[in-house]
This record gives sequence, structure tokens and C-alpha cells, in this order.
Amino acid sequence: AEPKPAQVEVTRGGTAVAEKLVAPGDVAVIALPWVEALKNDPTSIMDYHSGIFPTAAYHLRSSVPVTVYQFNPLEFAIDPAPADCLIQSGGVCKSSTNDASLLLPKSALAGEYYVLSYPSHLGNYGATSVFPKTGWHALPGFASVVATEDGTTVEVTAGGKVRAGQGVPALEPGQTASFSLNAGDVLSLLSEAPTPAEASCTGNVCTGGELFDLTGTRINANKPVSVIAGHDCTMVPYDKNACDHLEESMLPVQSLGKEVIAAPPIPLLAAAGSGFAAEAYYLRVLSAADDNLVFVSSDVDQQLTLGAGQWVEVGPLQGHARVIAQNKILVAQYLVGQEASAVGALAGDPSQTTLVPIEQYRKEYAFYVPQTFRQSFLDVLSVGYPVAQLDGVPIPKDDFKIAVTYANGQEEPRVAARLPVEPGLHRLTGDLPVGLNVYGYGDYTSYAYPGGLELAPIVITPR
Repeated sequence: AEPKPAQVEVTRGGTAVAEKLVAPGDVAVIALPWVEALKNDPTSIMDYHSGIFPTAAYHLRSSVPVTVYQFNPLEFAIDPAPADCLIQSGGVCKSSTNDASLLLPKSALAGEYYVLSYPSHLGNYGATSVFPKTGWHALPGFASVVATEDGTTVEVTAGGKVRAGQGVPALEPGQTASFSLNAGDVLSLLSEAPTPAEASCTGNVCTGGELFDLTGTRINANKPVSVIAGHDCTMVPYDKNACDHLEESMLPVQSLGKEVIAAPPIPLLAAAGSGFAAEAYYLRVLSAADDNLVFVSSDVDQQLTLGAGQWVEVGPLQGHARVIAQNKILVAQYLVGQEASAVGALAGDPSQTTLVPIEQYRKEYAFYVPQTFRQSFLDVLSVGYPVAQLDGVPIPKDDFKIAVTYANGQEEPRVAARLPVEPGLHRLTGDLPVGLNVYGYGDYTSYAYPGGLELAPIVITPR
């Protein structure tokens, strides 16, 4: 059949916000206003709150299936700088904090999720355009739950301390609370702010550690919900500048698999002579089942047993990694701050991306690379060597490097190609299912997102 254009409509609370007609194989950018109720005021220093926010979510409908990515914001630079710009350089406004997420269609949503986030961050800064007040500033991790239907009951079991707010009680790790939402409502959970005495500090920067980290939080709803988690702005590691926004869609438990592959990020300016060196990164590995034996193969091999909701952080790593378990796992990759990077000043900052299970790899992707970032890259991941093409041009087999070496030689090799990519719309195809990660760097910022996945329910029979 002849491909049809997508008639796309965005609404909020039943009110039309935007409409676009998108031709087959094309991309459209829809700029949406900030939802003020969901923003934290940087002038308030320590005063932020969790809460339930009615009709705070946008609802996108399309006449045909589409892939949707959320960029927060889309570009890291605006030229010329508007009058209200907080950070300017050479007449250009710099966001200095970005990330991106793959948004999941309603048909792939479910009721059970686990959260990957990062601990509350504390900094004692002098007055700046971003933080106009001096003193300790707390920046929280978050988990945002969006209801897709009226009459949704959401049960939350906290993985770390939750800050109280409108309709949300303060929660200690392991405590459970229930919330009632209607379609379009947002339950915003923010990690509690530690005092400097409760935190681990290096100079004027501190981390709340696991006690103030929402990672491991369990979401259980009676109707399909969307869950996006991350951090307002954090350092990775906590004592290496600078902080950056983290966000990513959490995969429902029904779509999780038991194996992921990670490729080391290429440093900024790598194409200018670093020989595609490996940038440092971290992994967070969370088990979605009890008594789950997990193997991490990378710079240093690890074997551990995790219960449901338990997790481990691995890193810093600079080699490829394979994480395989006996049952379902959720894994995120974190880019590091510029002080921890191979290049140094201006070389990006942290971002968070969900690593797609190999069971959910696809044979075709259409994806978008933002325009103003200094450099963007792709990871193309596969079990076995694929015959893959980027925009109709074959990717040489030699570009695929073995991610993990197996002593017995009995398994198909896990391979990864790391490639620079230009801004704009792109198409990736393979004769085998492949995974796709997209990421890029700007001044003091970065973004990363998975290019897509199948999202089929996966049933794993325990051994």
C-alpha cells in the first residue's frame, strides 16, 4: 500500500496545542511551551516539591504509526540570544543543560515499572545568572508518572527518600503510597534534599547517595501509564563538573529482556584526531526479578545476585560492555561530566539513556539529529555481523568491533559500530535486528536517546 502522511495533533487538557501533517519518511519538529507547574524555580534554593498536577501532560495523536522523540530542549544554542537569556556567549544563548527521550506509544505502555534516576545533588555556589541566590542549592532526581486513562490508581514503593508536596506525602525508602489520577494528570516524584551533614561532599559539591536516590522505585498501576525518570541537573560522577539534565522513558517490566550491549561513547572532537577513543561512562543495572543472577562483562567482569528493585552502579568504564542475567533487567548508560571526560573543558556533560534489550532490536529506524550540537554520534549494536546501511550507504563490516570476547567461541559475537553523524533526518536498516543509540555534545551539555525498539512483551521462564 502507498504510505500515507501522518496527521498529528497535540492537545493538553482537551485543548488543541499544535497540528502537523508529516509526509512519509519525513520529520516534523513541534515546539511545545513549558508546563510552568512542572518547573522548579532556581531562585528558591532548597524549596521544591513533589505533587500531582492535573492535565499537565501533552497528548500526541497520529493518524498512522509514528516514532516520537522528546528533546528537552531540542537545540542547545539560540542565535541571536533572546533578551531573557540567562547564559550568553558571543551573542548566542546557551542552554547548557539538555537531554532527550524516546517516547513510548500508548499501545506499548503497561502498569508495572522500575525507576532509574540519580541521587539528589547539593552545591554551594556563589550568585550566578542561573542560581541568583548564594548558599546550598539542592537539585533532585525525579520520576514522572502520566496517566493515560481516567480512574488510574498508582501504587508507588519508594526506592529512596521522596520530598512531600501537593497530594504526595514524604516517603522513606521501602514505604508505599497510592495515588488517584485521571487521563493527562502527572504524578511528579522528587527525591528529598539532604543536608550537607547527611551527604557525601567534596569541596562545595555533595551527593545524597542511595538514601536520596529514587533508583529502584517501583510503579504499579491498574491502567497503562507512562514513566519518565532522570534528574533536574546532576554531575556524573558527583564531584566532577558540570551538572546536566537527565531524562529517559522507563521501559515497562513486560518489555524488559535479560541482555544488553553498551558501547563506549566517542569523545567530542574525536573526528578531529583522537582516533575514536573511548569516553568514560557508567552503567546502572537494576533487576526486575528476585534471585536474579547478573553478569557484567567489561573492563572488569562482575557477577552478582540482585532481588527485584535492587541495583548496582558499574564504572567508570571505557570498554564495551555486555550485561546478561537469568531474568529481566533494566540498564541505563550515563555519560560523564566534562571534568571527567577525555577532552576536558566544553566537552559535554552528563546524560542518561536506556539500553535496549537485544530481544527488542529492530531492522529499521528513522531518527533525528539536532542541528546546533557540536558533534553527534551513533552506536549500532548487533548479535552477529549485520549487513547494515545508514541512509542507503553500507556500513563497512570492519566498522563493527567485537564488544565482548567469549572464551568458548560458541555464541554469536556481540558487535558495535560507533559512527559520527550529521544533523537532520536519517534512516538505518539491517538484515539482522540491530540496536541504535544516538548521542551528541554541545558546550557544557549533551543528549542521548535510544533510536527505537520493538516493545513486544517478553516472557522469561526462570531456570
